Amino acid sequence: MRALLYKDLRNLRRYISQLLLICLAFGLLFGISNGNLSFIAGYAAMLSLMILLNSMAYDEQCGWYRCALTMPLSRKMLVGSKYLLGLLAVGGGAVFSLLLSVIGSFFFSVSPLEALATTGGCSCIALIFIAILTPLLFRYGTEKTRLLMTLIFVLPFLLILFLDRLGLPMPSEEMVVGMLIALPFVAAAVYLLSFLLSVRIFRMRLP
Repeated sequence: MRALLYKDLRNLRRYISQLLLICLAFGLLFGISNGNLSFIAGYAAMLSLMILLNSMAYDEQCGWYRCALTMPLSRKMLVGSKYLLGLLAVGGGAVFSLLLSVIGSFFFSVSPLEALATTGGCSCIALIFIAILTPLLFRYGTEKTRLLMTLIFVLPFLLILFLDRLGLPMPSEEMVVGMLIALPFVAAAVYLLSFLLSVRIFRMRLP
């Protein structure tokens, strides 16, 4: 598993460096300068999705999986390495976001608890999106999944607009706190179920 993860990180080293510079630039320009630290957390979480997407695109282009199956590697290990990469990408984005939040605290009054809650919430949402996208990547490939990504990202906003049109009241503060507490457990459960589904899909595609 460590060798598979090292392979991905080695292939993506330049791309990850570029993403870190982009995240730093956007964080300084649109986050810290405007005092909007939640933007930093959301943007870092979004970039973690791109790391996984590009990793699977590289593997698909070079026919890595058929080559890997000639080695003493199980399908569960091949799939698990991608989920581990997703966890590391989200965790790295969260750490990067918190570091930028610390820098922003020198210029704006930022509550550490608020920064942690925002970063944690965005990270959990990123894990849920990875859990949704990864089975699609294994099933349909990166090109078709890129088209589906737009629909996946737009649907939550359309749902929020629809509920707003219905005139439903905003959730209370207690409900929001409860949702934030439950979110990590929901994300962990969805991530695990997604892994099991991806293993099943991978075995069907490459028996």
